[in-house]
Amino acid sequence: MNPLRILLLEDPAFHAELIGATLTANDLPCEIIAVEKRREFSAVLQQQSFDVILLVDYLFPEFEKLTTLPATRDRVQDTPVIRVSGILGEEVALDALKGGGSGYVAKTGLSRLAPAVRRELREAEERKARRQVESALRESEARYRSLFESYRNLFENAVDGITVCAPQGTIQTVNRGMETLLGYARTEMIGRQCGDFVTASAEATLKEHQRRLLAGEEKVVSEVEVVRKDGSAAAVELRSSALRDSKGTMVGFQMFWRDISERHAEERERAEFLAMLTHDIRTPIGAILGYTELLLDNIKFLQPIRTSALSLHGLVTNYLDLSRIEAGTLTVVKEPVAVNEVLRRVGEQYEPEAQRQGITVQFVLAEGLPLVAGAPVALERVFANIVTNAMKFTPSGGQITLRSERREQDVVVTIADTGPGIPAEERATIFEKYRTGGRNRGREGTGLGLFIVKSLVESHGGRVGVNCPASGGTEIIVSLPVLGV
Repeated sequence: MNPLRILLLEDPAFHAELIGATLTANDLPCEIIAVEKRREFSAVLQQQSFDVILLVDYLFPEFEKLTTLPATRDRVQDTPVIRVSGILGEEVALDALKGGGSGYVAKTGLSRLAPAVRRELREAEERKARRQVESALRESEARYRSLFESYRNLFENAVDGITVCAPQGTIQTVNRGMETLLGYARTEMIGRQCGDFVTASAEATLKEHQRRLLAGEEKVVSEVEVVRKDGSAAAVELRSSALRDSKGTMVGFQMFWRDISERHAEERERAEFLAMLTHDIRTPIGAILGYTELLLDNIKFLQPIRTSALSLHGLVTNYLDLSRIEAGTLTVVKEPVAVNEVLRRVGEQYEPEAQRQGITVQFVLAEGLPLVAGAPVALERVFANIVTNAMKFTPSGGQITLRSERREQDVVVTIADTGPGIPAEERATIFEKYRTGGRNRGREGTGLGLFIVKSLVESHGGRVGVNCPASGGTEIIVSLPVLGV
């Protein structure tokens, strides 16, 4: 074994030789550093480490004061301290232990020094090991508390409602999300059954979740309806999972309640839209087929065929634009565009149909307008949707005006009709998806035209708004930034 490093305090040199010889003779080879002054002891202890400290006829109260100093306290924490004294008696030994020593040996019994050193070294190692274990336990406990706090925060602050239930379905705890979902305080839910907060049909689904989890499944997912405190119902996605102990026995289950009412509302809107789209596409296709048959006999049916084809083209294009917008793939490749040219193309395209309905199309286009940065096809879609919408609500004998002008750093296009106007309460929502107008402006349509207009105008960095003059009619106003400004 490596020689023991021993610090000997307050003893003549021959005692160091005697102690070293005694320990070596008992198979404990050692290297002894002997000091006589307290100051030397402190300095040596700060610079070196030792296996054992021996105090020969040194007053323990003085040693205790010495080892409480910050400079030496940590250095002697795990080091056995043995007093070797020529004074005999149990009282001296007891004072040695009270004063900070861990062992006592009389000078007249140095033969017992080697066993004492072995014992103290062994006990010091055991103390050190215990402290390491205790430290590891404290760290583990701290980590557990940290993990528990993290889980508790996640549980409490989750957007979804969460309930933890006993195997019989009794609610043991809920989070804030569940309070928000149902409108009940947690004290009103804990201790009750989850089935108390769902519709009658959903209660059977909850029992099926319990049955399947008890049978060994780890997770079950269904859609159910919950009943809020105010009596309203809400559609939720319910995900139930088993909670098991270390032996795999189910001790309860956790249920996540995600409000999907908005998703259902969107699905209903989409279904209604598809129904309208199907109806609106069938109408012009049927007209085209019918007039084509009649065309064999009479050339006058060419105009209705063209009108139906224009309607069908607008419907399909709007639907494709909607798909790109919702998928986030609508891209606009910009180039210099003369707005008046686009307005003339759109107006001339729809002018024959307007005349057929007895509507006059008028152009009031300012000369010398600056160019805008835009995609010509996209801007045609913008103005075509506005003109088509205006034609739906302009009576025979009415007028649609396409006007352009410059206002500060924008080119502004106003498309006005002489229809009945839009009720004030509907103006804020006319650019929303699937809006088809109220009682005063209701007509057939998918409600996509002005939504597409707003999306395309904003993709050009522009703005769109609506104005209903006191004299009547509706004005849709599109502002596009001037190129290079």
